[in-house]
Order: sequence, then structure tokens, then C-alpha cells
Amino acid sequence: MTLANYSFSTRIGVAMVTLSLLLSVLVSSYFGWRGRELIRQETTATLTELAFQMCDKLDRGMFERYREIDLMTTWPVLANLAIDPLQKRAVLQRLKDTYPMHAWIGLTDKDGNVIAGSDGLLEGKNVSARPWFSAGLQGNYVGDVHGALLLSKYMLAPPDGNLRFVDVAAPVRDAHGEVIGVLCSHLSWEWAREVRDTLLRGEDTMQLPELLVANRDGEVLLGPAALQTIPPELMTQIRTSRATSGATTLVWPDGREYLVGFSRDSGFRDYPGLGWTVIVREHAVEAFLPAQQLQQEIFVYGIGLGLILSLIGIGAAWRLGRPLRQIAAEADLIRQGEMTLEEITLVPGDDEVATLSRSLIALVNSIEHRNHDLAQARDRLEERVRERTAALESVNRNLAMEISRRRQGEEELRQSESHLKEAQQLARLGSFDEREDGLHWSDELYRLLGYEPYEVLPSRELLLETVCEADRPLVRRMFSGVDDPHPQGEWRLGCGEMSEKIVSVSLTRLDHRGENPRWSGILMDISERKRNEELREDVERIIRHDLRTPLNAILNFPLLMLADENLTDDQRQNLQFIRESGEKMLAQIDLSLKLYKMETGTYQVEGEAIELLPLLQRLHEEFISLLQQQQVRFDLRLPFEGEEKEGLRLWGEKLLVSLMFSNLLKNAIEASPVGGVVTLSVELRDKGVCVTIHNMGAVPDALRRHFFDKYSTCGKRGGTGLGTYLARQVVKVHGGEIGYLSSSYEGTTVWVEWPFKEIFLV
Repeated sequence: MTLANYSFSTRIGVAMVTLSLLLSVLVSSYFGWRGRELIRQETTATLTELAFQMCDKLDRGMFERYREIDLMTTWPVLANLAIDPLQKRAVLQRLKDTYPMHAWIGLTDKDGNVIAGSDGLLEGKNVSARPWFSAGLQGNYVGDVHGALLLSKYMLAPPDGNLRFVDVAAPVRDAHGEVIGVLCSHLSWEWAREVRDTLLRGEDTMQLPELLVANRDGEVLLGPAALQTIPPELMTQIRTSRATSGATTLVWPDGREYLVGFSRDSGFRDYPGLGWTVIVREHAVEAFLPAQQLQQEIFVYGIGLGLILSLIGIGAAWRLGRPLRQIAAEADLIRQGEMTLEEITLVPGDDEVATLSRSLIALVNSIEHRNHDLAQARDRLEERVRERTAALESVNRNLAMEISRRRQGEEELRQSESHLKEAQQLARLGSFDEREDGLHWSDELYRLLGYEPYEVLPSRELLLETVCEADRPLVRRMFSGVDDPHPQGEWRLGCGEMSEKIVSVSLTRLDHRGENPRWSGILMDISERKRNEELREDVERIIRHDLRTPLNAILNFPLLMLADENLTDDQRQNLQFIRESGEKMLAQIDLSLKLYKMETGTYQVEGEAIELLPLLQRLHEEFISLLQQQQVRFDLRLPFEGEEKEGLRLWGEKLLVSLMFSNLLKNAIEASPVGGVVTLSVELRDKGVCVTIHNMGAVPDALRRHFFDKYSTCGKRGGTGLGTYLARQVVKVHGGEIGYLSSSYEGTTVWVEWPFKEIFLV
């Protein structure tokens, strides 16, 4: 039974009760929420201030000890090697006794031998392997908290059994400024615990908050023994916070919610800081307990007040509803046909109930007139339905003829699609088309992606999921249409449980609207071809490796024979020629190995400073005969004049850089028409230096899309197709960029950009 089955007065009473309950809940919820927010703000401000005070005291304490060690290195008694070590020990002992936070202070020579130490500990020991010693030789050093090693057997462990130190070291110099040793202090980490206890002693809360100190990696240096690390999400929030101090609310690994205040270590004056983070936390349930009690009291009082108001409302509703009950009873009698229009009682007055009574009488009168009008309208509608039925039968006959013609056309279309599917299956070629009505895949594309036809719903996202993770950026870039309206490339499919396939992809943009255009594309399975290419490369790599063994004999035996003093000059010249030829062959093999590493992304550049001008001039001298043979002139253009042009240097591997420019220059000379000019220009740009090589020859159309591909050549007698491919690999491993522009009117320009981080001027 629903609420509509009850009387009007009952519903008003229920509404009053419901409203009072709802108001009580809303008011108590609001004040509870407001109280929690005020407590949260006050508590987090207190926690943040505690964290800041702790962090500030740690920084100031570390600064004082940092300055003490730095100043002590200038004391004559420590900087003079001739002074008795016992006097040095006495000085160190006084400082340790004065400031107990120094667990041990020691002085070493430059070889790491301890000359003097507080309490005589470690004297004569060698500490050169310790990080503080090697860092202290270079300059002032502060090391993070670590456990005791050499001193653990000489000192008593703290109550938690974990003896830990903070290292502060500085170089000791003689009167001439030469480093003669290192002064180091192991600061006891118990000092931090004392600072924490001092801060928390002044808090008057019922339960003291927990104060933690963590290092850069989130490892807890000071805090409860059960807590080893700070939650990663809290450390991430602290690192990304612009302010050095802040607060948040977080559920910790123990499953409890805490209010958290934090402050990052930023150093103090000369002391650089160790990246510590001080975190103060308090259990949220205990912090919000007063707000919960206030919320409960408000809820109880609100319920009582609501019940009183509900009783008053029910009585008032009963009196007001009496005329309405009379009108409702007469309306029910009219519905049953037991009362006529003349028998309806008219309620006097101008209020809402009287208005309702007059409206009921007018409504009954209007219904009688409309019943008569509806009967006439029904007769007219039946006549129009008969006329429309006849017209519809005529349309149906015409539609049946049209359906027959379309079925015949669809049958012809299905036969054409069947022939296309057979051709695609034989060629292992799939296609897709993003039409206005959605994305369509061919049957062979389903098979290429590892599905049966129509097993899944085609989508660009599903296509992307079948592509290996490393190739997905390429797929997204091709679909963006940024580089080319007809992009081409190779994708790897099926990483994981599905066997890997390699497909050649060609896309065609169907429209140019918006940032997400529609595409059609063709995917061809080239896995078998790729496996054959890999097999060929493996064979070439084995041959390169096996050639190095006999070359060692070719290179070494001439050296042994040249040691014989009985050889003639001709014999020595022949042996030297054999060795030089072997070295050239070894260099070619090494270059082949380097190219293989570049292709696989494992090559490491062994760079050096390369003077650009001498390199380009030497290449010019090497190609003088070729320039004369081709009847081509060479023009070198530099951005500097006089001595400045001598100072331009590139950073890179000299052999690879020289070979890159040699290949590009040779290609330009051979492609230049007779009587032409090959221009090599050097230009400084915002991103780096740009070297351009220009000739008036044009790259053939068949070669332009594959200009930098491996084995890509066209019409060049004896060409291997490796020159531009090697140049692109060399530029790539050095962090640069390479490209070209070519036309029959302006010739061909190849440009190489070397980034500024790899360039410098002397």
C-alpha cells in the first residue's frame, strides 16, 4: 500500500514527520561537518607547525655542527702535521665532551689513516673506503643517516638497538692550501630523538601526535619501529608540493585515517640539507571525536522538536481537509453515475476549496459537451482511415517491386565482395574503411589481427590493442595525419599470447575535417619477408665476426716480420702495405658492426671534440680528383670570418662524423650536373648548428619516399644504397636531425642539425 491510499490529513502528518527528520539529519550533518572542518584546520595547522619546528631545529643543529667541522679544519693544531697526535686527540676530545651529539670525531691523513680520534677510537685504522673520506677530500660533505660499521663494537647501542650516525666531513689544508687530510664527525642520530621529545613535551593534547623523519626515498629514519617506509602517495604529494610545508589527510598502511602535517628539509645558510622530510600525524577518529558528539546531540534534539511539530500539523490538516473530503465523495458518486450535475453541493466562499467546488461543476458540464463532440469526430476519423488504407496498399505494391530490384543488385555486390575476399586471403592483405556509418574490416584483416571474421566489433581502439606497446605511438601519429595525408609504416602485431606478426601499413585520409579525420587503410603481412631479412643480417653478422680472426694474423704477422733487421726497403714497404690494407679491412668490419649496433639501438657514442673546419677541408682535399672528374666546383660557406671560424667544434665520434659528411658530399658531387656547384654551408640556429649540402641535381621520384632507407638506390652504377642510411643512423645516435628537400627547379639540399648541447665554440 502506497502513501496515496491514505487521507490528505494523514499524508500531511507523514510529510511533517519526514520533514522534521530530514531537517534534523541535515542540521546535525552540517554542524558535524563544520566541526570536523574546523578541527581539521586547527589540527593540521598545529601538525604542520610541529613539523616545521622539528625540521628547523634539525637544520639549525646540523648547520652548527657543519660550521664547527669547517672552522676546526683551520685550527693550527689540526692543520700542522708536525704537532703531536696526542694534542690533536685532546682537542677533538674536548669538542666531543662539550657537544655530546658528536659520537666520534676523527682526523685522517690524505691516505685515509686515522691520526687522532676522540676516545682514541680507530686510531691507526684506514678508512679510505668510507664514503665520507673520499667525499671529504673533494670538499665539505654531509652524509645521510646510516648504521654504524667500524664503531659498532666500541659504542653502546641505544634502547632500540640501532646505532646510527650522520657524517660531517671537511678537507684539512696546510698553509699552502694543499689537502693533507680529512676531519670527520659521526653525529649520533639519538640527537634527533631528543629534539623530537623536546618538541612533543610542550603539547597539551590528550594523546601526543606521532613525529616521523624520512629520507628522500621515503625510508623512516625516526619513528615507530613497525613503520619502515612512508606511503608512496604521501611522498609523491610532498615532492610535488610547491610549499616546503603543508598538510593532508591520508589512510596509512595500518588501515587508519590520519591527519598529516609535513615540512621538507631545505638547509640553513651554508648547510645544504639532506632532503629530509618531517611528518607529524594524528589519528583522525580521535581528532574528530568532539565534532561527532555535538552532531549526535543536535540530531536527538531535532527529532524531539520535529515530533511535536508533526502532531500540531496533523490536527490542523484534519480540520482543513473536511471540505475536501466532501468534494471527493461527490466526485466518486458522479464517476459511478449515482449523482447528476444538479445534485452537486456548491461550497460557498472565495478560498481554494470553494474554487475547487465550482471547477468540479464546470468540469462535469464540459465533459458532457465533449462526449458529444467526440462521437462526431470518431465518425469522421473512420472515413479517413478507409481512404488512407487504400493509398497504402498502392504504395506497398510499388515497394515490393523496388525491393526485388535491390535484392538483385545486392546479390551482384556479394559476388564481387566474395572475389575480393579471396584475393585478399591469397595475398595476406587486409583492409579497413572508416565510413559515415561506422568502421568496416575485411575478413582477412580480422584474421591478421587474430580474430575470426565478425567475432568482435571493429574499432580503432581494438586495432591499437593488437599492436605491440612500442609501436603504438607510431600508430597514433599516423592516424593523427600530422606528417602526411598518406602515411606508411610497419607495425608489429600480437605481442603476448598471440604469435608476433609484422605488417606493412598504408593509410589514406578520407576527409580533412577536425582533429580526428576518417581513414581507409591496407595491412599486408610481411612477417616472412622480415624473417628472411633477419636471417640475412644474422649471416652477415657471423661473417663479420669470423673475418676478424684471420685479420688478426694479417695485422700481427707483418709487425713480427718488420722486426727483422735483414729486410730490404721494398720488403718493408710491402709488409707495411699489407698491414695498412688489413687495418682498412678491419675498420670496414668495425664500421659494419657499429652500424648493426646503431640499428638495434645498443650503440654508445665515444665522443670527442671535433674541429669542424679542418674536417670539412680534409674532405674537400679527398674529393678533388672526383670534383675534377665530374667537372664540378666546390663552395664552402662558414658563419664566421678570420680566427673565429677556427674555433667551431662538434662533439661526436670522429670516424662516424667524418664518414657521414664524406658519404653526403660524395653523393652530392656524383649527382651534380656537369659544370654545377656543390655548396656546403654552416649556419648557427636556435637549436644548434646546421650543415647543408646543396647541388642542382634532383632525387629521382622513385627514390624520394625511401631516400634514407637501407639499400635504397636508383640508377647509380656500383651504388650500395648505404650512404644516406648510414648518415641517418650516425645523426640519430648523436642526438641530431637530418632531412632533405629536392625538386627539379631548385636541386637537392641535405641538411644536418647538431644540437647545441653537442656544440661549443672555443
